[in-house]
Amino acid sequence: MQSSPQLANVQAVFYVCAASGDDANSGDEAAPFRTIPRAQGAVRETIAAGMTGDVVVHLRGGVYYLDAALHFDARDSGRDGHQVIYRSYPGERAEIVGGRPVSGWEHVGDGLYRAPMPKDRVFWALFENGQWCPPAREPNEGYLRAADGSQTAEGTTVTFAEGDLPEPFDWRHARVAIWAGAFHEGNNYDWWETIAPIEEVDWDTRTIRLATRTYWNASKGNRYYVMGAKAFLDQPGEWHLDRDEGALYYRPRRTPIEEQCIVAPTTKSVIRVEGESMDRLAENIVFQDLVLSQSDAPGTFAPGVAASTQGLVYMRNARNISLRDCHIYGAGGNGVSFEQYNQGHVVSGCLIEEMGYCAVMVLGFWPGGGPFNSPAEAFVNRGHTITDNYLRGGGRRVGHGSGVWIHHSGENEVSYNLIEDMPRYGVELLGSSYEFMKPAPERGHDGVYYGQTVTWENHMEFIHTRGNRIVFNELRDLMKNGQDGGAITAWGTGTGNVISDNLIHSMNAFWSQNHGILIGIYLDDAAKHFTVTRNVVARLSGSDMVYPFLIKGVHNVVSNNIAADNQARASFYMIKAGLAGLPDSVPGVEDEPVEHATFTRNIAYQRGGSTVYQFYPWTDTMVAESDHNVFYHPDGAYQVVIDWRPVPWEEWRRLLGGKYDQHSVLADPEFTDPEHFDYRLRPGSPALALGFEEIDLSRVGPRPGFRFAAQIEQANRRFGR
Repeated sequence: MQSSPQLANVQAVFYVCAASGDDANSGDEAAPFRTIPRAQGAVRETIAAGMTGDVVVHLRGGVYYLDAALHFDARDSGRDGHQVIYRSYPGERAEIVGGRPVSGWEHVGDGLYRAPMPKDRVFWALFENGQWCPPAREPNEGYLRAADGSQTAEGTTVTFAEGDLPEPFDWRHARVAIWAGAFHEGNNYDWWETIAPIEEVDWDTRTIRLATRTYWNASKGNRYYVMGAKAFLDQPGEWHLDRDEGALYYRPRRTPIEEQCIVAPTTKSVIRVEGESMDRLAENIVFQDLVLSQSDAPGTFAPGVAASTQGLVYMRNARNISLRDCHIYGAGGNGVSFEQYNQGHVVSGCLIEEMGYCAVMVLGFWPGGGPFNSPAEAFVNRGHTITDNYLRGGGRRVGHGSGVWIHHSGENEVSYNLIEDMPRYGVELLGSSYEFMKPAPERGHDGVYYGQTVTWENHMEFIHTRGNRIVFNELRDLMKNGQDGGAITAWGTGTGNVISDNLIHSMNAFWSQNHGILIGIYLDDAAKHFTVTRNVVARLSGSDMVYPFLIKGVHNVVSNNIAADNQARASFYMIKAGLAGLPDSVPGVEDEPVEHATFTRNIAYQRGGSTVYQFYPWTDTMVAESDHNVFYHPDGAYQVVIDWRPVPWEEWRRLLGGKYDQHSVLADPEFTDPEHFDYRLRPGSPALALGFEEIDLSRVGPRPGFRFAAQIEQANRRFGR
């Protein structure tokens, strides 16, 4: 057996070994505990006696299957300047699994197997050898199109076309996954996916009534599929849980089935760090060099259903919790979730992949939420560092899964990450909008939060998505299953957010039609006071609605960025168009102002389009400043589109008495080697003469020493990196 590692400033060390330990043991290296909860009890006793150094729990290599989540609270907290550390024994890897292998399989014919399962056991995910297994579904891949759909006070319905679904099928435990909402017939929103139980099916009208509402109105042409019915069980990897019979049916990908590790989840979280209240926190705990895997997925994902914060690692009422060098995979919901009161957490050096929803979800209190007397008191989710991670493969259960999603949380740093293979965003910053907070008698909303009436002048005080830094990240292969979004997207945010030194590249629009909007950096409705600088957006394609930068909001500064080799309609697009006027818009909501933007010292090298800027609807206050930019298009034609009317470049420069781009030039910026992502400038570049500062792309993504560098190196080959 390997000798115990040397540790500094350590008060106590305990050992756990799933294979050979015994909970009656002393917990030292020669006599380890068998289970983590037993070690946790020993740690609590040590803490209660007073901490004089760190307390460390070493998990020997092997697999630790759970029947329930591991719960950590104030009793597990480090104190007096010391930490509690749970980690794999050096040189070994301990894997903690949120489920147990299924056994007792019998072949029932045609490649289908059956295993007994307690009738009260319900789960929504299954894994074979660590890989996701989809519930039996129709169609097996892709989506059907709704023949019709509606959402009224009486409920939500989806009508299927004749022949799309087998009639009849047992729908009692089935779900519909649908991308609801449409601008008009055939032009869908494709923003968020709802997963809703079926309440009833009318076979005569082929109408499915859902048990929940959907995000936006279900409409004709919406994409959807149905899952969870035994009638759909026809492909390897699919499964069906028969609750009436008490049996799990499965078609394995590999046989013999007895040699495969088929895990059915027992818990939605593997680790839950949760203090009793905001006055009694769980804090100062480190989880290091662990493999955390395979938790349950949400059965329903719909408005009013608390599923979006579900995490394989979940934290609430917690402070200074660290996840370091961990491999997190097969999360049924999010890989990591910080909900409500959370401060100062670190997610560093991790590989988080194959999530049901997002890699990291951060959600503070919505405006008016929580036991607070002022918006300042409510700013309790903040100060997290998400750095040097590889995040990939989101949305395996919920179709709009993303990399890092931050709601109502501020002063966070998202840095040096590689984020790829997400159906939706790489990073999303989401807050609230004045239009949704303001007094609105027509919908019975008084606009009062924490005893204060919201006004335009004070509304930013209520928005806590502020002071975030999104820096030195590489983002690629995103927006794969939705449209009208970007690699980095913001909506309804506060002041002081910074997006800088990121490389965004190699994204292809989900829709090739003219409504397939694909964006690099997207400051959407009510995204205000951003600084967007030293970013490179390259190789976006697939639609005639591709935009490297789409800017809404007010007082946003876009400076010293590069847009290169994109199949773009325009390099920079400003539009005042939001949720107002949509078929299911909220009564009384108007589009927020779009004005006072700054575009300076940017480079746009566009091979496939000659439009520099696009504005709609134009106002004289839309752009505060645009100058010292370099624009290049091989055929030498340059234009600005104002209110859908192409305007020659020189006419743009004469607008408002020559306010714009008087020192900008139309010339090749002279990149060093753009084919290999080297967007440094050659000596003599016209951009350098205009004050452009070089962008060092060698610094993006996880830094040297990253444990999972081999996985990145393998993935880079697909992108010529």
